[in-house]
Amino acid sequence: MIHKTGLSLAVVVTLATVVPSAMAVPIFYLSTDPLGVASPGIPNTTIPANSTGTINIFATSDVRLSGISLNLVANGSAMTFTGASVNNPNSRWTIVESPVVAAQSVLSIGGGAIPFVSGNGIGPDSPEAPNGVSGYLLGSVNYTASATAGAMSELFIQVGGNTIADWDGNSPSVIFGPGSPGTPGDVVGGTDTLFDAKFTIQGAPPTNTPPTLLPIVRNHSLVTDPPIVDLQLTATDAEQAVGDLVWSNLVYAGGPGKNFGGAADATMDADGLFDWNPAGWRAGVHTFNATVNDGQAQNNTTTGLVLTVNLTVPEPATFAMLGLAMVGVVGLVRRRS
Repeated sequence: MIHKTGLSLAVVVTLATVVPSAMAVPIFYLSTDPLGVASPGIPNTTIPANSTGTINIFATSDVRLSGISLNLVANGSAMTFTGASVNNPNSRWTIVESPVVAAQSVLSIGGGAIPFVSGNGIGPDSPEAPNGVSGYLLGSVNYTASATAGAMSELFIQVGGNTIADWDGNSPSVIFGPGSPGTPGDVVGGTDTLFDAKFTIQGAPPTNTPPTLLPIVRNHSLVTDPPIVDLQLTATDAEQAVGDLVWSNLVYAGGPGKNFGGAADATMDADGLFDWNPAGWRAGVHTFNATVNDGQAQNNTTTGLVLTVNLTVPEPATFAMLGLAMVGVVGLVRRRS
């Protein structure tokens, strides 16, 4: 017995009745996973711009559908519906009306369970066992995603608008939860939300510019200056604080080199603190390169010149002046003693 009618009794299903608490498993849910999920919840899913995909509609084992259909309605600009199909293993339903696909809605996802023609729909009266992980796959809806980053669509599962008899010839019914009373009556475009989900278009990956090195130039006397300790190498970054930059790979880039092999090499830590005792190195211009990283996913590294040290030795005349000064100091000390 298959019939359609314009006469109806409104399905009395309120949001409080059909939407479970945060800890409960929802009666219906949406998932982009074709196998569903073990613990369905209200998804907030991010999808790539200009992509295509499929949203699958599931019912948990805690629901009986018999001669009923569902609508999927979108509110927003993130996606456009392009097609739909009803999952009908072992003819669980007789498909009376194919899904009606529009840009922002898919109507009549489901069918009738007819005695001796099809199975008993899904639920306690049906021999079909639910998937132990996901419940029952009811149908799938194809979409095309917007090109606009940040666009969002909120999707609502609602009771459908086609009116068909259930497996025993009675009016369509939905039973929420084992042992609970059904909601009888032909269903004509109910608007109570059974489940909602949000889908947002991914934005373009955030742009990142690599750090900019600020090379230091330093004059250093091999005779009168102490070793270089904790000299802070410098760089700037448009997106990160200077203190968040990570330094590595200090390299002696060029210069006259060492007087002997045992002279100490320069060192640098991850904060960019440079240490060098140039004793045993030749006078002249010495250059050092290093790498700095801002920790971002891309365009994150800069390698180059960070320090130029001009090692100097006093001229002979300077040595003479230093010697005379030392002699004067010694003579003064002797006279006072």
